[in-house]
Amino acid sequence: MMHYYSGNREHAEKKRIYVASKREMIHWLLEGKLHVFKWTNQAQWIGDATIAGEGRIKTLADAKQLYCDNDGVYRLE
Repeated sequence: MMHYYSGNREHAEKKRIYVASKREMIHWLLEGKLHVFKWTNQAQWIGDATIAGEGRIKTLADAKQLYCDNDGVYRLE
């Protein structure tokens, strides 16, 4: 049986710090605030941060430190 790994395979053994849950990530994707690149799973914030807390996420995304997987949005330690 094969195990499915979501996210960037290079991050499989690295420690991840989740900054947003799966629910928040899906909400941002559906609103068009977040874009995730297919091959690297890197997250890009599109537009302005309108709700409290989104500014921090936008700052991390602009610094190219955010990635997504099936559990939410994370950064590497």
